[in-house]
Amino acid sequence: MPLTIGFYGDSFCCETSNPHSIAKGYDTYIEKLRNHHDAKITHLGYGGSSVWDVMLKQFNESDVPDISIFCWTDYNRLYDAKLRNITKGSIENKQWKDYSFKDLFFRKKINAAAEYFKHLHDYEKASVEQKAALQYFDLNVLSKVKSKIIHMWSFEKTYDWKHGVEIETPLYNFVDQDIKGFDTWAANHIGGNKNNQDVFELINAQHQLS
Repeated sequence: MPLTIGFYGDSFCCETSNPHSIAKGYDTYIEKLRNHHDAKITHLGYGGSSVWDVMLKQFNESDVPDISIFCWTDYNRLYDAKLRNITKGSIENKQWKDYSFKDLFFRKKINAAAEYFKHLHDYEKASVEQKAALQYFDLNVLSKVKSKIIHMWSFEKTYDWKHGVEIETPLYNFVDQDIKGFDTWAANHIGGNKNNQDVFELINAQHQLS
């Protein structure tokens, strides 16, 4: 049986490869892990999703891989079981022409989210709420899981994990900020061989997956 690896989180772990990585000829850090260990990738994250999406939609305690890798996102995101990419930034900055055809079916939810972020969203409350959710998941779910657990942060560290090992360097640090649009085109926002190799080595070498 091949080693199985699952990724859970947002757009920093949502694709094995994409047109940009294929056209530019670089392997993503996910491909590097898969190829290095001759492994099977069983799960991937969902772009724009929240930590609630990881806990309620993505991670299944009855179907865990040998290695579970979490990419925890920021706290300014809302959860919906069908419209899974409600972020404060996208709601505030997108125009209707920027939404996918699929998302346009959720106009009422998008409008409601815009009103929430405009009138009700509180940064301090959202931060505390997410920390509480992570603590619950850590102590009540991950404590019972028979899987090697690795935690990464998409943007910033917000919690000290009791179960699993942690990589504190945010994945955002590996996004090339000098090329306009690069973080949008690149697979998992991380373009080029060097940046993906660096992430691969953080996961693999420092936590002795070999």
